[in-house]
Amino acid sequence: NPTDTAQIGWDTNGYISVSELGLFSNGADVRVKTWYNQSGNGYHATVPDLVSNVNRGPMIYPSSGAIRTIGGNSKIALDFGGSQFLVADTGGSGDVQQPLWGACVGAFDTTANQHYMFDGDDVDRTLFFGDSTSLRWGAGFYPTIASARNTDDHIWIMMFNGGNSFFQQDGTTLTANSTDVSTGSNDGMTIGTRYTQGSTNNLDGKIAEIV
Repeated sequence: NPTDTAQIGWDTNGYISVSELGLFSNGADVRVKTWYNQSGNGYHATVPDLVSNVNRGPMIYPSSGAIRTIGGNSKIALDFGGSQFLVADTGGSGDVQQPLWGACVGAFDTTANQHYMFDGDDVDRTLFFGDSTSLRWGAGFYPTIASARNTDDHIWIMMFNGGNSFFQQDGTTLTANSTDVSTGSNDGMTIGTRYTQGSTNNLDGKIAEIV
C-alpha cells in the first residue's frame, strides 16, 4: 500500500535499522518509496510512478523476513527484481560536466541481458550496466572495452573524465577499462534501469550503496 509509509532510522551502529523494518512490515512486503541521499544536498531517489505501479520500489524487507544482504558483514541491500527503479534529481538546470566520480556497491543476479546499476538522465549521461557477460561503463556513448561480469558482490569505482577515465573493481584498477568515455555529462540519475526505462533494462540484482 503506497499510502502506508514509515521513515526508517538507524541502529546503534549507524546502519539502517532492520528491527524497525521488521516491526513496520508486520508480515507484509516493504518496498522503498524514497531512498534518502546522505550527502546533505537533498538528491533523494524516488519512485516516479508509485500510484500506478505499487510494486515499482525495490524490496527492502520481504514478508518472509529474509532480507537481501551484501558483503562479509551481511549489511542490508535493496533487491531489484527486474521491474524496479528509482529516479534522483541532482539539481540545477544544466548538466554537471566531467570529471565525474561514481561508486556502486552491488551485485547482478544474472549475467543475461542488459541490466543497469545506474544511468544518467538523458542521452548525454553517465552509465554503468552489465551487457551479456560483460560490464560496461562510460559517459554518453559507452566504450566497447568491457570487463567480465558475474554475480559476486562487488565495489565498483568509476571516474568519468574523457581519455583519463578509469574503472576499479574491489580496489583493483582494470587497465583495459581505462579508456575514453567521450564528453558525456549528467544532471540526474536513474537507479536500476536505463534513463529511458524498458523491461529489458531493469536490474535483476541488488544495490547497497551508490555515491
